Amino acid sequence: MWLTELSVVTALAASTRTVDPQTAPVEVYRAFGSHLSWAVGHLWRVRSGWWVGADVHAGYFGPAERFAVRLRGRRFLGETHALDLAVGPLWAVLEGSGQARGPGWTADARLALDERVALTLRFDRVVPDEDPDPGPFPVTFPVAQAVYGGVTLGTTAALWGTAAVGGVGLLYVLAYAVLGPDS
Repeated sequence: MWLTELSVVTALAASTRTVDPQTAPVEVYRAFGSHLSWAVGHLWRVRSGWWVGADVHAGYFGPAERFAVRLRGRRFLGETHALDLAVGPLWAVLEGSGQARGPGWTADARLALDERVALTLRFDRVVPDEDPDPGPFPVTFPVAQAVYGGVTLGTTAALWGTAAVGGVGLLYVLAYAVLGPDS
């Protein structure tokens, strides 16, 4: 069974850092925020109601790119409901950090309400490399973690959702080209 999924999640809780008030205005930065992500993969049936496989997961929102390769398992809970679990290595850029990035891992749990939509709970843990451009007020995260909640669209809905996101992006590019940057 081939998978194509589109997820929209927001950080329910995330690592934060406060800039030193001695050297800068007091500000609190979150390591992770909301993001939009896609997953493409394949599941194989191992016995009745049980499927296992893998996917490639990529996402973006603001400055926070992410990429993961995950092992997945699915257990059907009747005709339309299923429980999905996925875990794997993650590479991510942290928000609010001057582009600090690093390796880590990610885990997902999803309750599929039907083939089109699932409720998603996700956990990320990243140990960032040195910030390549800390600027005058570096924001470091020795370890960054987040718990997300959101919605995942299944294959058909994900393809339509991707078309909608692409259409909005195209309209934005066309409006920018016609109206210019000052509009």
